[in-house]
Amino acid sequence: AVREIVLAEAWRYRCDVTRLYLTGFSFGANGVFDLALEQPDLWSAAWAVDPTRIPPRALDLPVWVSIGQASRYQASAYVRRLGLAEAGQDTDRVWTDEGIDHVGTARRAYRDSRVYEWLLRQVRNEEAGKDVAE
Repeated sequence: AVREIVLAEAWRYRCDVTRLYLTGFSFGANGVFDLALEQPDLWSAAWAVDPTRIPPRALDLPVWVSIGQASRYQASAYVRRLGLAEAGQDTDRVWTDEGIDHVGTARRAYRDSRVYEWLLRQVRNEEAGKDVAE
């Protein structure tokens, strides 16, 4: 159902389907992992903001994780599972931890221009976009 809705709206608004990004906060960040694992061909990148659980396996697409109070105690497990590097390194697997609480992490993460600049560099190739759009 998510795929159908996303592609219908992308078509309706004439979006570039090679630039579909997935983000969510807290339990929504867990959903980011779930959808990215189920539909890696649909998304160009995934951004999980202070998730509450580690994904069952690594994602097959670029991922940024904004770690906060809910995920900090398992930060090293996220880094290992997802193959993450600290923000500022040239990679498609990034994490940040600003050392703040759960809600503060969301506020700061969604105001952070670095993440949006990173997202805009994540583009699926044209052929993949055609497959998804059909």
